[in-house]
Amino acid sequence: LTSFISPVSGGRITGHFGEQRGNRRHAGLDIAVPVGTPVRAPAGGVVIEAGTLPGYGNVVFIDNGGGTVTRLAH
Repeated sequence: LTSFISPVSGGRITGHFGEQRGNRRHAGLDIAVPVGTPVRAPAGGVVIEAGTLPGYGNVVFIDNGGGTVTRLAH
């Protein structure tokens, strides 16, 4: 089992996993931090995609192994 850390220190949770957003469930956790805050990968892995996506802005997908992929965005 992979151990995960918070990708940022501090911050305020502004969106919770599973909360209702319109007609679908939110599939992540939103953490608000000031611009320039360092962001780390929540677990070891391999970057499988990086770029921009509508609705996300800048995004990085990390394959953490064991069928888990983390997505860091905005």
